[in-house]
Amino acid sequence: METIGTLMGFTAGVILGALAGILVGVVVSKTAGASGGPSIGAYSGMGTGAILGAMVGMVIPDTLRMSPILLGTPVLETLVSSRTETIAFFAFLFSILGTIVGVWVSGKNYRPER
Repeated sequence: METIGTLMGFTAGVILGALAGILVGVVVSKTAGASGGPSIGAYSGMGTGAILGAMVGMVIPDTLRMSPILLGTPVLETLVSSRTETIAFFAFLFSILGTIVGVWVSGKNYRPER
């Protein structure tokens, strides 16, 4: 049971991370372009990640959200005890991911004016 849960969590993380990375990369390359900088990429990635994370948090089914409570996992119990906390948790995680991807993409695209 633990192996299946670990593999399902890993698969969901890879899929959601790839989706968020691609979407944030596209948005950052449009907003920062070649003349923006890492800070513009960080802020646009942070905002995009928070919006995407909130949307993902809203579609988490109640059965999946309640499984840490049923399994007695103390750390996850506090994070997913209500729908609002689930949305805030996913928005926070995707905001961090978006910030990292935004700085990386805009730093690669940045060309100084010299």
